[in-house]
Amino acid sequence: MKERDKLLKELSVTFPKAQFNKSEDFNGSTDAIHTSAEEGYTKDGLLLFDYYTMDSTEETYVMGTHKEIEKVLDKYSAYAEFVDAGTVMIYL
Repeated sequence: MKERDKLLKELSVTFPKAQFNKSEDFNGSTDAIHTSAEEGYTKDGLLLFDYYTMDSTEETYVMGTHKEIEKVLDKYSAYAEFVDAGTVMIYL
């Protein structure tokens, strides 16, 4: 199983209320995972991604990505990047 498929499965299991899809469904590229920044919550009820966060201390979010999902991404040396305020691509 490819690393992207493993990460996609882990994200879907860990954050079942969020929807994660292969990037082919979004823009045709075959190297990323696509998700919405407008849905999907952590166990403490915060958004997984918050483009507008003012968390300059990085206590909860790092560059708009909640630390809870950041832990999963780090296991795969992956990172999240905002396409716009409501769209996130995850790259390995």
